[in-house]
Amino acid sequence: MAHVPYAGGAPAVTDLIAGTVQMSLQNLGTISAHIQEGRVKPILITADRRSLLLPQIPTTAEARLRDFVVCSWQALGRPAAAPLPLLQRIHREDVAALHSPENEEAPGRDGLRGGGWGAMRPPASPGQPMYS
Repeated sequence: MAHVPYAGGAPAVTDLIAGTVQMSLQNLGTISAHIQEGRVKPILITADRRSLLLPQIPTTAEARLRDFVVCSWQALGRPAAAPLPLLQRIHREDVAALHSPENEEAPGRDGLRGGGWGAMRPPASPGQPMYS
């Protein structure tokens, strides 16, 4: 097996569907529509529990790869030289958006699992960690 580096999930999935590569490790959000439409056949989920979105797919633990659990983390970024008033506004709006009713329900609705938004506590100011 050879590692083929890609500049993102989309080009990797394009090559997977085209048969240029034989397999690809992808986030469910990137690949689930292709699975549901039959263009990609899933082998397993890199988690300790089955996916809410694709419960029929076995986990790495079920395949006796118990230590092979991959989590996906997302981060909000900003330019390093952004002025403080702008950072404060972005911070307020980001925290409000993350805790909106639509986003509070998003992890379960989208078949995701984990700490969810409920694990976050709004930081007092930009630059402080969101997780307790």
